[in-house]
Amino acid sequence: MTPSSMKTTCFMCGGRLTTARVRVVRQRGDEIGLFDAVPAKVCEHCGEQYVGLKAARGMETAMAAPEKPSRTVKVPVYALQEA
Repeated sequence: MTPSSMKTTCFMCGGRLTTARVRVVRQRGDEIGLFDAVPAKVCEHCGEQYVGLKAARGMETAMAAPEKPSRTVKVPVYALQEA
C-alpha cells in the first residue's frame, strides 16, 4: 500500500491522517538506519506514522546495499538504571 492509497483514519485512535515526510529509524540486526523525508501518513491527533510498502522496501534495500549512507550521525546508547 502506498501512503496515498492508505486509509484516512488512524488505526490507533481514529484520528485523521495527513500526508507528510517523516524521519524513520530502522534496525536490521545490530545495524541502525536513519531515514529522512520518508513519505508517510501521520495521525493529526496521536502522531502515529504509517509508512507505505514502497518506502518500507526502499529502506530495507538501502540498508542491505553495499553503498555507504549519505551521512553518518553519532548516537549515544544509554543503559536505563532500575529505580
